[in-house]
Amino acid sequence: MYSSEDQLFLLSLAREVIYKKCTNEVLPEINIGKLNKELREKKATFVTLKNNERLRGCIGNLFPHQELVFDVMHNALSAAFHDERFSPVRFDELGGLTIEISVLSLPIEVSFRSEQDLVQSLVVGEDGVLLKDKNFQATFLPSVWSQIHDKEMFLRELKEKAGLSPQYWSETIRIWKYHVDKFSE
Repeated sequence: MYSSEDQLFLLSLAREVIYKKCTNEVLPEINIGKLNKELREKKATFVTLKNNERLRGCIGNLFPHQELVFDVMHNALSAAFHDERFSPVRFDELGGLTIEISVLSLPIEVSFRSEQDLVQSLVVGEDGVLLKDKNFQATFLPSVWSQIHDKEMFLRELKEKAGLSPQYWSETIRIWKYHVDKFSE
């Protein structure tokens, strides 16, 4: 769990980098040595943008590869300007945007004997799920449970997001679960 000061810092930083990119200003420089330990840890994050409660962009990483503060900056810019589902955020949209940051735990691979066994192991509202099979991959953050309450439907839609048929099942499917520390404006 991050302190309210760290949450506010990260949310303000995400908003600042999006604003500066929209206005063609130089992005802020971060002196990593002056930040507390939690902000310097290597973490995976997702940054979700909403406009009037509607998704406007969501980009992130599942595995940590850089310090939390830099991951948030990178994913805020990616969510605003490089989410292929949306056009880039415009300056006139900035006032209506809300920013949500999810800091992920390390994904843990799940063992299961069958699709039903997997479905039963899911914890509604808590588990983020990563699905991989061959060249297909998709994830749902735990926040998706607010839209899909049914475990079977959650898995079907995750398979569809990965480009697979909702009924698809294979012995080669691999699943990881993770949790998030989520905060928003």
